[in-house]
Amino acid sequence: MKYKVHKLEVTKNEAQQQLEQFINSLRGEVVSVVPYVAPLFRPMGATSNVKFLLVVEKLPGR
Repeated sequence: MKYKVHKLEVTKNEAQQQLEQFINSLRGEVVSVVPYVAPLFRPMGATSNVKFLLVVEKLPGR
């Protein structure tokens, strides 16, 4: 089995549409979607921000 990991840059307002469009364009099976979350410090407190998504694709066998 071969796998490929894709890095998908997403924006806060368009993340759902971007992910849906990307997943529908893949040839193989989606194994996992992993968010890369980074801490974000603001004057009123700490929060987090999703920088990008890693999409693991299982490639079709030959």
